Amino acid sequence: MAPKKPASSKPSAKRGAGSRQIPTQKGKEGVSRSPGTKTAARSAQRGAKRAPKSGTADLNNKVKPVKKLPSKALAVTRVAINRAPVLTLWAAVVAEGLGHTEASALTFGKAVAQLAAIGKGRGLGLMGPPQSGKSGGDRNGLPGKQRIVPLCGMNIAVVKTPQGLRAQAQGTPLDPYKVSLYLTKAFGESLPAVHEAFRELASSLSKSELRDSAFSVYEKIRPSVDKGVAGWGQKGTLDLRRVLNMARGK
Repeated sequence: MAPKKPASSKPSAKRGAGSRQIPTQKGKEGVSRSPGTKTAARSAQRGAKRAPKSGTADLNNKVKPVKKLPSKALAVTRVAINRAPVLTLWAAVVAEGLGHTEASALTFGKAVAQLAAIGKGRGLGLMGPPQSGKSGGDRNGLPGKQRIVPLCGMNIAVVKTPQGLRAQAQGTPLDPYKVSLYLTKAFGESLPAVHEAFRELASSLSKSELRDSAFSVYEKIRPSVDKGVAGWGQKGTLDLRRVLNMARGK
């Protein structure tokens, strides 16, 4: 009986025709690596540096609705738009002027516009009266236990969140990122110019004027629309020259 041959130390798997064996290199610890390993590792490290940490992808922290432009760069002078986004943006700028963060201010501005629309809708008979049976509310029909922030002559119900103060709508905090998208869609390419003009106008007013007269200022700059039901949701012309003239005392 012939003795068995010792087991070969070489791998028994055969390479197919045309296959290539990737040459390897030894690293510092003698571990075999393919030539592309270092490059792949470096790419992975770079990717890891760019990746956001867990929990930082909150949309509320990505609020950058407009680019700030110098007044001399304003090319837009007239904007066809309805009143709701104009009041939203103006109230947000006023809130920032009163010391609130941009994210909080965006939600406050949206809440002001919503309350104004409700008030006008009821005045025109397009909306029913406030629900009865609620006691302790303020003049806007808000529950008495909610925290209130006065803005543009209205009382805004707000709640404190981990990201800061947020205005509420039907008990739910408003999302500043969604308000930002709403303004971008409403104003389009004219948003930076309008935002800068509103900021200049707000900066020309004292804090007491912002607190007490912001809505009166809005009434002077808002787009003109037809009176009554015909003007509901109608587009008018926002004249930025008028806004800037008011800001500059002309």
